[in-house]
Amino acid sequence: MRKNRSAALAAASFLLLSGAAIATAPSAYAGTPGGTHAGDRNSDFNGDGYEDVLVGAPGATVSGKKGAGLVTVQYGSSRGIGTTHVARFSQSTSGVAGAAETGDAFGKAVATGDLDGDGYDDAVVGIPGEDIGTTADAGGVAILWGSKAGLTGAASDWLETQEPTAGEKFGTGVTAAHFTNDTPGDVIAVLDRDDLELFAYDSAPQPASKAPLERRSTSRLSKLADARDIVPMSLTTGDYDNNGFADLVVSGVTAGSEPGHGWSSYLSGHADGLTYERDLRGGPVAASGDINRDGYDDLVTGEPNSPDDGGASMTGGLVGVRLGGPEGPSSDVQWWTQDSAGVPGTAE
Repeated sequence: MRKNRSAALAAASFLLLSGAAIATAPSAYAGTPGGTHAGDRNSDFNGDGYEDVLVGAPGATVSGKKGAGLVTVQYGSSRGIGTTHVARFSQSTSGVAGAAETGDAFGKAVATGDLDGDGYDDAVVGIPGEDIGTTADAGGVAILWGSKAGLTGAASDWLETQEPTAGEKFGTGVTAAHFTNDTPGDVIAVLDRDDLELFAYDSAPQPASKAPLERRSTSRLSKLADARDIVPMSLTTGDYDNNGFADLVVSGVTAGSEPGHGWSSYLSGHADGLTYERDLRGGPVAASGDINRDGYDDLVTGEPNSPDDGGASMTGGLVGVRLGGPEGPSSDVQWWTQDSAGVPGTAE
């Protein structure tokens, strides 16, 4: 449980309007693979030139609390990664805000990026089950800053939503990418039950109780999307239009009159901010990468359980592939199931 830190991140925010640019949104961990440094996947926490691996274990028991959660980092070297140079962080780690509690799910979502542009990549850890004061499952996000020594709990900061509410689960999804040129570092995107929030590094001196991260925007996804009530569940970034700025895809499932279908919202990155472009069929999970090596990142969505057109449950699942191009993810989609030619098994 954390006491509500009213001074934390009280910076100005503005509501995104459908189709409008995020005029002052900042930058973070990009998709080609991208980020603040070309060719950097933004997971080198100690700046030694070798990528490190951050893994979340949200169901782990910590200090006797089931589901409190933890993360581990395995540091890379000329010999790859191993079990000798490993660190572990939780809310029982000295310096990390809060305390390990049952069901916090520390590490439910993780992301990396050089948030302050200092050459050391940083870790972003979602804690959707965190209680804020007496508000259950309001959620929070811990920032572990990179340094020459790697990640340390002592150099950590805390993010929470402006007005925590029960069950909001801020930190359900996190990512970081170089969306704009507005800041020297990468920008954090955080999901909760309804909203997408963006945070950027603020180099101005901060009060002791305030993280050096400024809230740049808050958007209700259901209002941003094309007349669809999309419940957001995950985030992915990629440079789908190959313009040098990361794009953002927010994936979820529909609510309302036709619930349970996977849909995603695509926002494109530019020098002056993110712009909502359109909705895409597919979700609630997604990943990005240049599948065909043409220089454009491609979008892959997964839908493990979706209703068919008659409303019955389709449990076989399907995967959608949208190739990137000058206009971003293609409107044409390749659908794959276990009934597709060449795919092992049978859709069941």
